[in-house]
Amino acid sequence: MMEHNKFVAKRIDIQGNNILALDVIRCNRVEYKVGSFKRIDIALHDYRKNGIRAIACYLCNGNEENFREAFCSPALVKIIELANETYLIELHDTRAKKQDYILWAANDLGSTITYRKYLFWKAEPLNKHQVTWLSIYKIEDGEYE
Repeated sequence: MMEHNKFVAKRIDIQGNNILALDVIRCNRVEYKVGSFKRIDIALHDYRKNGIRAIACYLCNGNEENFREAFCSPALVKIIELANETYLIELHDTRAKKQDYILWAANDLGSTITYRKYLFWKAEPLNKHQVTWLSIYKIEDGEYE
């Protein structure tokens, strides 16, 4: 098991259909499978209070917009490589003032991906024109202000 780095994310961006598949709800975390990856296994465990509340509210009222807003809140992000092409991403509450990164997960992403300073990324084709994507990147000066 190799832990990559820890990053304080200003936000978690989720884009596309079926980007998160709910796996298990435990008392201290919510577990998801990320994206439509076939060859890469990526699990996301959300320990944040907002993240746990977000899925509970979504399961009660089905309001996806409220879920996305709460889920996308800041997080301390840990990326852990469990085995070859098997990753665990943990989201934890943070009080850090300096939030320099974005965790971005996307399904049905077109073949054009914006160039950024990616610190970690995984991509896999869904078909000839679309990919499933997961990355963490550093925010450029003035972006997201």
